[in-house]
Amino acid sequence: MKFFKHIMGGLCAAAITAAGFSASSAAAPEKVLVSNPPLHSLVATLLEGVDAPGLLYNSEADLKQTGVNYSALARIGSAKMVIWVGSE
Repeated sequence: MKFFKHIMGGLCAAAITAAGFSASSAAAPEKVLVSNPPLHSLVATLLEGVDAPGLLYNSEADLKQTGVNYSALARIGSAKMVIWVGSE
């Protein structure tokens, strides 16, 4: 239950923080980057009308196959906020 409260608190903080973000263009790096599709759906709902979060991996299998590669690290490094659930 404590973990759930921590996640929900983080998501609420993400929604509040995202209110200050402007809409992103296709060429600009994602301001909010999310680790997996179920979480992406939730964050996209919270940011509706404010910004569109980027998706780092299409599935947990993608992460296991490719690992955190240079491309993923570059996207993580350029994002203003990363919301990650899963392996370290």
